[in-house]
Amino acid sequence: ADKLTLETLSRRYNVSVPFVSQTFKRISGQGFLEYLHTLRINSALALLATTEMPVSDIAAEVGFDSYRSFVRVFKKRKGITPGEYRDSCLSASLKT
Repeated sequence: ADKLTLETLSRRYNVSVPFVSQTFKRISGQGFLEYLHTLRINSALALLATTEMPVSDIAAEVGFDSYRSFVRVFKKRKGITPGEYRDSCLSASLKT
């Protein structure tokens, strides 16, 4: 949830931003932002399925700067909105 950027990492390790970016991609196989979004969306999935926190609070909790960005990234990756995901989790739990 912390504010993490390539700039933060480059300052911390005293290397250039392009070096951090290239090294991250070489080691992880994906870009920094793509990786960060994956971590944040996975955390959001758990919160949506197991809490009654408002979606806007979950967006902030997992590290998105804005609700709109969270919904856009979530829908791009999962094909549904966070609210639709939560509804599907509730429907699934009612069936069991």
